[in-house]
Amino acid sequence: MLNRLKLELIKLLLNFLSDTFIERLVIQDQITSFDCGVPDLNEFLKDDAVNYLMQLIGVTYLIKPKSNEDKIVSYFTVSNDNLSDEGYKDWKKTRRLLNKSIPHKKLRKEYPAVKIGRFAVCKELERTGLGTSIMNFIKYWFTAKNKTGCKYIIVDSKNNICALNFYKKNGFDFLTSHDENDLTRSMYYDLKKY
Repeated sequence: MLNRLKLELIKLLLNFLSDTFIERLVIQDQITSFDCGVPDLNEFLKDDAVNYLMQLIGVTYLIKPKSNEDKIVSYFTVSNDNLSDEGYKDWKKTRRLLNKSIPHKKLRKEYPAVKIGRFAVCKELERTGLGTSIMNFIKYWFTAKNKTGCKYIIVDSKNNICALNFYKKNGFDFLTSHDENDLTRSMYYDLKKY
């Protein structure tokens, strides 16, 4: 069953890569049109992504269809991060959960992670599977192409049903229950599962 699931993921990934390409945002880029229906995510790409790049805070990747290289259909921004006990009231419970997948001699108080700071798909391609394909690409990228060692992908998801369901569908779990009433929910994905 696991091998069949991996084959399906590989097929989806190859299909995604055959129709699109991923381009790293560069300082000279000027984004004028992108609309995912969320003003904060649109404004970040247009106004802040280049500044994050210049300040070495985050790197943004643009997803474009091969049929129209000027159109951005999605983007994501990643940065280095870690999971630690900082800010989590129920960290002991979470750490026990995280430690289950790590050999005893390697237990840590913090764990290397990559953070998805922003992730958006244009309105016309919502609910087409593009977001899941990109998430599978990110998982693949940080396992097969991992250059620094990264155990987790973490995200502060908007605390709404649509966003939370997207991340849960893609294998993410909640880090804590203490942020249930906050604007965002901390979630993580263990790359060893991939």
